[in-house]
Amino acid sequence: MKKLVLAPAVALVAGAIAFSGTPAFAAPTTECSNNTLNAKEGAQCVITLDADAVKKAGKVSITVSNLPEGAKIKSVDAPNSSDPSLKLATTVDELAKTPTFKVYGVDGITGDGETKNPNGDYTVTVTLENGTTVDAGVVRYVDKSKEASAPAYMEPKNGGLQYAKSFRSTGSVITYTNLEANKDFTWVLEHKQSGKTSTGTFRSNKDSKAGGSFIVKLDGADKMSDDELKGDYTVALKDESGKTLDLSTKLFIVLEAPRVDPENPGEGDQPGEEAAEYGLKVSPKELKPADFVNKDKGVQLTVTGLKPNEKFNYSVSKQDGGKVENLFKEVQANKDGVWSHTVYGIKGSNGLDGFLGTYKVTIKSEEGVLTDSFKVTNTPGKKDEAKPGDKGGDKDKGDGKNKGEAKGGDNNSGKSNNAKGNDGKSSNTLPRTGMELSGLIAGGALLTVGAATVLVTRRRTK
Repeated sequence: MKKLVLAPAVALVAGAIAFSGTPAFAAPTTECSNNTLNAKEGAQCVITLDADAVKKAGKVSITVSNLPEGAKIKSVDAPNSSDPSLKLATTVDELAKTPTFKVYGVDGITGDGETKNPNGDYTVTVTLENGTTVDAGVVRYVDKSKEASAPAYMEPKNGGLQYAKSFRSTGSVITYTNLEANKDFTWVLEHKQSGKTSTGTFRSNKDSKAGGSFIVKLDGADKMSDDELKGDYTVALKDESGKTLDLSTKLFIVLEAPRVDPENPGEGDQPGEEAAEYGLKVSPKELKPADFVNKDKGVQLTVTGLKPNEKFNYSVSKQDGGKVENLFKEVQANKDGVWSHTVYGIKGSNGLDGFLGTYKVTIKSEEGVLTDSFKVTNTPGKKDEAKPGDKGGDKDKGDGKNKGEAKGGDNNSGKSNNAKGNDGKSSNTLPRTGMELSGLIAGGALLTVGAATVLVTRRRTK
């Protein structure tokens, strides 16, 4: 078999020198017209085939131009440039008036229990009836359903906060999505405080988009006390080659708060005094947008039953409607185990009605997880017919000029930040750092828990 060279003895192709007899090939970038590949070296092009279009028509005809006059194609070889086991499924159209072949799809996609991604460039080489071969160009195959999905992601199934007792007996379930399918991965669990590490393996799900889960456990946990197990953990992943992926998540193992005996409550400084109940109160539960952006009103969050001066995390996130910047902060209770905080919105380019919707409040501390919610609505106490983003009756059009600053009442409030949209203008910002009111209920009557989810209901005072 001889190689037909349709070019001068030496030609420059994409920056590489091609010598006669063994012409080098570099994928062209010019798109072909009329589904016609150009066999002339230095003028070759790319035909992009949409898999959906191929499947719908059953086949796509491709013509090859600039072959010797009267030349006929005998066969076509078109392997994937990255994975030669994948090839275009082709047949020669012997009845065509011009040198033509047809593409039916891609061969070699399934095999060895796995499904390969057919997308990529297929280098087309045609063999003529006289036995010579010609590089004809590239067919770029695109199956949109197989294109790269969202980045891989993993997180603890329980939200990351778990009691030491549960962690000791069952470990932690980690969920993942978009990991490469049907591959073996190694997880690495590291305890920040002690430096202890444990490893294990799992095989990813066949459907990478659907994802799956695996369980991480600390070696020797059954011989460790709750105090030894508590702390911060990091979970990382390695692929089959041992390379650490740019993918990790965190666990927070905490002590279960001791229970109070209802028959003998309180063993603190004041005998017989009932211990504070661990709970979250959100007030008001509903308010108008104009009140939400008023720093003298807003929404008050109060947490009771914390340890004295305990540090913990709280977050506020919008659950429906338009985009509002989320708020996540680490704060600290006062000496009585109480924290109270007022949050409010900073109006930006979305206007007041951009705040309409339901907001979720989450508290994560060593005592457990608390959740509650509040609603910004044009009709507090009534069924709200207005949808986030609808034009309301407020005359303020939200030109983004109102960017009032909010300052905390003490060092626990931290610094606030203005969120900016993609257009560079100030967008609506979730509740800014408000006023700390941790002294309001110290020594007084306890506030009710309201609709909060309480995982740990009571704790002894110390």
